[in-house]
Order: sequence, then C-alpha cells, then structure tokens
Amino acid sequence: MKIETIGLTEFIVRLERHESILMPVLGREMREWAEETMTESKRVVPVGETGNLMNSGHVEGPSRSAGGTDVRLGYGGPAAPYARVVHENLNPGIHWKRPGSGPKYLENPFMERLPQLEGRLQAALAEAAATI
Repeated sequence: MKIETIGLTEFIVRLERHESILMPVLGREMREWAEETMTESKRVVPVGETGNLMNSGHVEGPSRSAGGTDVRLGYGGPAAPYARVVHENLNPGIHWKRPGSGPKYLENPFMERLPQLEGRLQAALAEAAATI
C-alpha cells in the first residue's frame, strides 16, 4: 500500500492537467442524471389534449463554458409556450386531468433528485481518476 500526500496547489495542477479526461466524465454523468430527472418529471407533467407540454420536455448538453460544464433541462418552445405558466400556477382551484400531475412538475423532481448528484459526480470522478 502506498500513501501519498500532496498539497492543494499541486492537486489543482494535476486536475487541470487531466481536465480533458475528467470534464467529459462529469458531463456524461450530469447528462445521465438530467435524463433520469426528466423521465421522473414526465410522469407528473400535466397532459392536455395534445400532449405538447409533455413532449416539449428536453435535456441539452453537456456543453463547456467559462464557468464549467452545463446541462440544461426544461419544457416549452414553440409547441408549448405556456410551459412556465402551467409550471408556476399554484391555484388550488385547478383540477389537473392526469392524476398526480400539477404545478412545479420539473422543479419538484429536480429538487428531490438533487442530493444524489454530488455523490454520483464524486464516484464518476474517482473512477476516472483511477485511470490517470
């Protein structure tokens, strides 16, 4: 067994040196988590006559930016421009046609699953780091 202690600065330099390996791993794990979250969201999104709102659900990315890696998930677009209005409508008088559906159909699954994300990213990084 070998134990090696390194300083924070050296650790950061090593991470930056292997960024081309580690960042795609993070992006893939974030995308997978987002796809699973969207699947959960589509189970509770209100569905009307056309299903346009549910069908507008999408995941984009990963993409790199100056701030890091981005993965986006959302609803709406030209087919369902009303997505935000439905998502934010907390009016208790509205009866949704689909049992279990209602407002905050993306926010609630997102927040419920968010605690899993850090552990998944750490595990993915640890696995990738073991190869470098």
